[in-house]
Amino acid sequence: MKNIWIGFGLMICLFLAACNGTSDTSNQVVADTNEVEETQVDEASTSEEEQTENSSDAEDESSLETEETTTEEDQVTFSVQELEAVFYIGMNYTTYLDEVTGVFEIEQTYVDENSNDMLDVFKAYDGYLGIVYSPDEGIKQLLHYQEANEASSYFN
Repeated sequence: MKNIWIGFGLMICLFLAACNGTSDTSNQVVADTNEVEETQVDEASTSEEEQTENSSDAEDESSLETEETTTEEDQVTFSVQELEAVFYIGMNYTTYLDEVTGVFEIEQTYVDENSNDMLDVFKAYDGYLGIVYSPDEGIKQLLHYQEANEASSYFN
């Protein structure tokens, strides 16, 4: 009979241990579920904040890009005299194109259809330089202007 009581006691202990383990597990699951819900709420509010921050960052970056573009275009770092040092009368057309490409920005170009001459106007910080050239003869003349639109009457 002693063995029955010992066996019965062990079974109760095992049963209680199994019940406690199950209830702890279910409590943990509930606790974990609450944590998951809280985490999801936190993530939702965080993602909204991040989206707001990201959109404002994107707006800031786009406005900076616009400002940089504007300032780069407005700020010319060379003078008419420095342009004249690069371009000279008699420079051939191929060399002229090589010098212009990627380095200087042509403000305006005018074409005389009768003589096949062209006039490129370059902006400098102290005025404008007009370069009259033709593909056959290269640079023919260098002209100084205070405003870019003054060059429009050259071929008339």
